[in-house]
Amino acid sequence: MMLLANAINATKSTDPQTIQEYLHTIKTYNGASGNLTFNSDGSITKKSLYYIVKNGTLVRYNIN
Repeated sequence: MMLLANAINATKSTDPQTIQEYLHTIKTYNGASGNLTFNSDGSITKKSLYYIVKNGTLVRYNIN
């Protein structure tokens, strides 16, 4: 959501085409889910991380 808000602020527009063009210029973004890196078509690949609570402690859970 913040990425969209940043795009609207940067372009001073809510026009979908203008927003899309701006978003395609972004290569990296540090957001709530961490650092995102965008490829040439605008998509990202990010490995999902899972955690469980074990004995009151947050522990990373590995999925095979």
